[in-house]
Amino acid sequence: MPKLYHYDISKINPKNWASPMNDREWFASQQDLLLWIAQNEPKMLSLESSSLKTLTKIGANYLQTVNDEGQYVTEIRSSDKYSNVVGYHWDWFCELAREFYAKSEEKRVKHSGLWSPVVLWAGMQAGDTSTFYPDAGGGAPGPVSDGHTLYFHSSGVSYSTIHGYANGTAVDHSTDYMYYWLDTDNENNKFNYLHRPQMGFDSSDIGDNHTISAATLSIQHHQHVNIRDIDIQDVNLHIVQHSPALTWSVSPIDYANHSRTSFGSVALSSIGSYAWADFTLNSSGLANISKTGISSFGLLDEWDLNSSFTGTFTQNVRNYMAFRTADYTGTGSDPKLVVTHASPDTPKIAASSISVGLI
Repeated sequence: MPKLYHYDISKINPKNWASPMNDREWFASQQDLLLWIAQNEPKMLSLESSSLKTLTKIGANYLQTVNDEGQYVTEIRSSDKYSNVVGYHWDWFCELAREFYAKSEEKRVKHSGLWSPVVLWAGMQAGDTSTFYPDAGGGAPGPVSDGHTLYFHSSGVSYSTIHGYANGTAVDHSTDYMYYWLDTDNENNKFNYLHRPQMGFDSSDIGDNHTISAATLSIQHHQHVNIRDIDIQDVNLHIVQHSPALTWSVSPIDYANHSRTSFGSVALSSIGSYAWADFTLNSSGLANISKTGISSFGLLDEWDLNSSFTGTFTQNVRNYMAFRTADYTGTGSDPKLVVTHASPDTPKIAASSISVGLI
């Protein structure tokens, strides 16, 4: 006997909901109910009130809103966040569903002032914006990970040696920071540490028929030890392609899996305390974004990118900065990939506001 009064919510077995709820088609079929819950009991879906006025769609792993220019903006979580929230609040969800169906014989929602003004047009547009994030933690067959690999040599080695190792000596994908770090030895032209960050994003919801026109990858400074150290000298940091051995973890062999083509750069000295480093991706970077799978990126300094240390060597100093990962408390400082994309055939709807109510 289903918990819902009178109406059975398709594809959900209340006794074993987790597997069916991963079916995103169910979310697509229940938009009227979900949008009504969002407006009347947003806490049930763990929604922020600031997003409700422009909310147009709720997916198993995303929210879609409309900005002031009439473009859809999609915030995506690859861990099926909203499926998990509904499952956690299952009894509450069923109570609200009974109320919704009792008030609406036809099970439909009246969208009052849905688009103001209504503007429809077809063809390629400036594009929708989707935001993707890594997930906290790691472990097969788990989420998309972020973290860093490093090579450490206590007695110091040449730059070409520390740069060219095939495997790192340590990895980290479960703490709340990832390092960029280059450390010099007490012997001339020798180095002890080299850290290389990496991060992945499940961007499969873009869709293979969409064209990507722009993207920005952003990471936030994390004051783990110091604000930053630029004791060697200032250098540009570059986003590059990374080919992880496992998308859900960080492995020692990932140390050697960074490409040497820059997708965009910022100067180390330009990143302030708790500030965002925004890397505007060039055409090569856009081509690295998967529209049907995982997009993986790494970070290198310019010496590492060019496979040669051309700075002025000073003994026992370092260049260093930590960045926040998805394991940091909350989600507001997670690494993020913001992608502008559009379909050549899908009509767009311009909107300035949305409110949802019942007939």
